[in-house]
Amino acid sequence: MNKRQHSSTASELTDNSSLDSSIFESLKGQKSKKDLEIIECNIFDQTKEIESLHCQITSKDKELQDLKTKLNDSEKRTAEI
Repeated sequence: MNKRQHSSTASELTDNSSLDSSIFESLKGQKSKKDLEIIECNIFDQTKEIESLHCQITSKDKELQDLKTKLNDSEKRTAEI
């Protein structure tokens, strides 16, 4: 009887081991999914930041072009005098 109980316990351990393995895989998958969600959020935030910086650069570029035009106009008037 003792041998039978031991055999049953070994079988239960094997079942629990595979259960633990499937739980581990499930948790691992959830962690991976959570990691992917975090990465996706970071990419979204960085994309928004890049778009904002692009707008700032475009605005500064236009400002620079306007200043160059004013400088050229001023130089032309000075040359005429």
